[in-house]
Amino acid sequence: MKNLFKWSMILVLLVIVASGGMIIHTIFWGGRSAAIPPLKGVTVLQAVEEIERMELEARIEQVESTLPEGTVLSQWPEAGTRIGKNKVVILKVSKGGHRISLPDLRGLEQEQAMSKLQESGFQLGDVVRIQDQEKAAGIVIAQNPAAPLTLAENSKVDLMISLGPSRSDGMIQVPDVLQRTEKVARKMIGESGLQVSQVDYVYTQNTPPGMVMEMSPKPGTPLSGGSGVNLKVATLKKPEGPAEGTGDQEAPSNVKVTMPGMAGTITEEGKKAVEKAQEAAPSESGTSAVSVPGFDQERPETPQPSSNERKTAKIRYQVPPLVKPMQLKIEMVDSTGSRVVLDRSVNGGEYISLDEKYMDQGVVTIFLGGEFVWQDKYR
Repeated sequence: MKNLFKWSMILVLLVIVASGGMIIHTIFWGGRSAAIPPLKGVTVLQAVEEIERMELEARIEQVESTLPEGTVLSQWPEAGTRIGKNKVVILKVSKGGHRISLPDLRGLEQEQAMSKLQESGFQLGDVVRIQDQEKAAGIVIAQNPAAPLTLAENSKVDLMISLGPSRSDGMIQVPDVLQRTEKVARKMIGESGLQVSQVDYVYTQNTPPGMVMEMSPKPGTPLSGGSGVNLKVATLKKPEGPAEGTGDQEAPSNVKVTMPGMAGTITEEGKKAVEKAQEAAPSESGTSAVSVPGFDQERPETPQPSSNERKTAKIRYQVPPLVKPMQLKIEMVDSTGSRVVLDRSVNGGEYISLDEKYMDQGVVTIFLGGEFVWQDKYR
């Protein structure tokens, strides 16, 4: 009897132990188990589909990240872990964040590059300066990260800035500032160790105002430190002549003179100066562009179109990505004069499509945020 009771108790204990083991196994391992595949880097849709196929449940936590929206950043349990069905797998998924397009800063002067970075929504990172035989002092040689690329807003961008060509025997090469604004040109020349000695403003409708048209000496010319560079800068302001002389003087015969953007008459003193200049160095056309005293300005001559046919310029412009709206200005210059085609605030990515009539030959210039960005000619 005692043996029977003893064996009964042992059997009961075995049943209890076995039941407890099954309960624990069911709770923690859920019976049949399978290894979790690697889910990091895939889309959240692909990850959830795989988890549900394994009869598991997915819990998603969204976090800030520069990776594209919906990308799985991490998982728990880790890949390779065996887990039973109906268990939970936690996925951390990228919110995507606000990503914007990084502009190409190469070739810009340092201040221009910094301003463009700030306008685009980025921050200036490290600045490295090196000697460069091709780039003038102050010009951006390279950037990190390189464009084109989309980055999270307020990301830092490193710049490599040129110190200019290495000097030989104390000589400095004149930097190329053609087609740059006067402000940028002055800064580049100063940073190279030279100085601007003279600036002549030339009236023209074919070049954006404030842009350097000509320079002397030519780019690449070796000069000693502190030497001067002369610039010719475009302007839309027409020159004004001095006051007319008294009416008691005998009116001399008029002489036409070719000057940038104007026509006028010259007094006898001026006539002699013109004749002397023409004899000394006549131009190919037979007239000379000279500065003469006693110039009495007439109304500027307006170029006449060669024909009455009006042509159509198809102006197409894609506004680059912007952090905030900026002012877009489009100007047309043809044989009838200069006019503003468009002047309004635009948003990043906006597509501008205009058909503008012009006579003879047209020149379209585009400014964004007050800065020259594009010019095109139509014939």
